[in-house]
Amino acid sequence: MIDLAGKVAFVTGGGSGIGDAVVRQFIQLGAKVGVAGRRSAVLEVLADACGALPLTCDVGDAEAVDAAIASLVEEHGGLDIVVNSAGITHRGNAEEASLEDWRHVLDVNLTGAFNVCKRALPELKKRGGGAIVNVSSVGGITAAASSVAYSASKAGMLGLSRSLARDFGKHNIRVNTVCPGWVDTPMVQGALDALSRIHGITRDEAKRLLTRWSPLGRMSEPVELANCITFLASPAASFVTGAVLIADGGQSVVDLGLLPLDPDAGVR
Repeated sequence: MIDLAGKVAFVTGGGSGIGDAVVRQFIQLGAKVGVAGRRSAVLEVLADACGALPLTCDVGDAEAVDAAIASLVEEHGGLDIVVNSAGITHRGNAEEASLEDWRHVLDVNLTGAFNVCKRALPELKKRGGGAIVNVSSVGGITAAASSVAYSASKAGMLGLSRSLARDFGKHNIRVNTVCPGWVDTPMVQGALDALSRIHGITRDEAKRLLTRWSPLGRMSEPVELANCITFLASPAASFVTGAVLIADGGQSVVDLGLLPLDPDAGVR
């Protein structure tokens, strides 16, 4: 049984989806949690529900991040765990995406994680070490069509995590990455709605279409990713750093070139 009693955590993107599930699970396991996001009302609802400390900030704003982490440390006396879950997406290839689009996605997904880690590292050192878990995506390992900014930002998170793991392991700071596949979160609803319109199908049918070739054949629930993150953030993963945990239901292991030879190809 994982026990986070006495630990203090800072979770970004905690207003919904994976971040929300992480905040709730951490608190259930005994941690004190500061939850950061841009939507104050959403954070307040989560805070009322589970006792998290709401910290309104845009992770792309380094000063706002500094203030949020300072507030958490002042409230709870230190910092042990960081989870960078804030993220946005944008549809467009390199011809279609504007420079503004590109910068906005990288500011939130990659620079935002850097801002948080940079401010958090001194606090983790004061505690004799700690854990950082960055939420990337299988989109940072593979490439979806028309997702140039998103794919680049999520691939960058892999490099960021490895660099931090290499540089700060001597301070007993572990840094790992989780790469989710399809997770049933508000961010995914846009893709489901688009598929529903294009094919004239229900949302459940759209989910099945998106996960048709995944070995597990379904989307993840946010709590399943929270389980992965909790493990990496906890003492149970005390000798794990610089690792990439792919939690995609097996999506990334499918050999697309051999699908025409798959005897089950017409079944799902």
